Amino acid sequence: MGVLVKRCTYGAAVKDAKQQIVATISRYNEILRTSAKVSINVKPRGKTKFTIISKTGSTRHIESEKLNDSTFKELLEATSFEIELELERKGPTVPKILFWYNEENHLGNSFGVEFIVEFAESLSFKFMSLLGQVNVIKAAAFRGITDSVANRLQSLFEDVMRMYVGGAMTKTEQVLNMRKYEVDSLMINIFGNIIKVREKN
Repeated sequence: MGVLVKRCTYGAAVKDAKQQIVATISRYNEILRTSAKVSINVKPRGKTKFTIISKTGSTRHIESEKLNDSTFKELLEATSFEIELELERKGPTVPKILFWYNEENHLGNSFGVEFIVEFAESLSFKFMSLLGQVNVIKAAAFRGITDSVANRLQSLFEDVMRMYVGGAMTKTEQVLNMRKYEVDSLMINIFGNIIKVREKN
């Protein structure tokens, strides 16, 4: 599998910024569970996972479809939290979204988001189906779909955030391709186990 990650830090120069941040995440989660299937062809797979670290240092794990009032309050008071939302979509991609916040780094007015999209690596086997190479043509096509999915998820999120903070939203972004296609690599199928062999320069 190849993995595309859009790692972003969003900020909000507004009063009660942390409250607006949590409200944005809550509303985005709600949209993904309702109208996103029609608008961007994705829907959540299972419940949203919350990991919340309180001011006392205790850790709480919650799985829920929505942010209720109690969870909302816990997130506001937390010194650190992570929220993971797994999605499903027809086609060769598997999207996931990860939100995280740390009081020491984000100072109550920013937070991190990763838009993660996995995509299949297609292999073309030769020599009695033992040796295979990554099909670079298919890989390029899948990468285009992957970019589109990540961009749509990000665009929808930013639309929601602007509803809460308007033009005060700030953003930094880093794009990571976690798996590169190497034309000089061979895949060897040994009793169902795929072993990657790369030519040494």
